[in-house]
Amino acid sequence: MTKPSSIKISLIALLYFDKIIGWITLSNEACLSIGDQVEVNFDDLTIRFEEGLWERPAGSYQFDIHELEDAKAVCQFAYYNGN
Repeated sequence: MTKPSSIKISLIALLYFDKIIGWITLSNEACLSIGDQVEVNFDDLTIRFEEGLWERPAGSYQFDIHELEDAKAVCQFAYYNGN
């Protein structure tokens, strides 16, 4: 499990029927590889949609590295709405 010391996060999420699909882009200062796991601590993870808010409790979340783009690592996640 890698905990990058300095992370710049760009989060994109889509509401697809009852599932929220998102991508988190991390700066790849730790030289992550596809399949590595990272742990990211959020003070507040709230995504706003026209239909309302999707909120997760503050805390640490684990993500798998899905792809690499230049000096960035991209994590993909999916949650069912309401869970």
